[in-house]
Amino acid sequence: IRSKVSEGLAFAAEAKTSISEAFASSSGVAPTNNAQAGLAPPEEYDTEHVARLEVGTLPVPGTITITFKIPTLGSDNLLQLVPTVSEGYLVWTCKPADVNGIDNSRVPPNCRG
Repeated sequence: IRSKVSEGLAFAAEAKTSISEAFASSSGVAPTNNAQAGLAPPEEYDTEHVARLEVGTLPVPGTITITFKIPTLGSDNLLQLVPTVSEGYLVWTCKPADVNGIDNSRVPPNCRG
């Protein structure tokens, strides 16, 4: 399962770059949706293991939420990359979502919050 979850993180790399660029060009305001980040709509990230990739505001603006469609995960299928500002730049923390988050035992070690 971890390898399938890692596949979703490949999409997140593009999103992190787009959000960081939007943040830098808007005087430190993070985008709150895919369009503001210059990304395709959430459902266009649909692949074999990923249902969607969405930029949102929970827990903070600019958060990337990846929804997986891996049957063994059931409804606990969300992984987030959460930005924080450090010296004017965004720094990312990968973690299971607070609600319906993937169990820590099923995510790559760098995403265990």
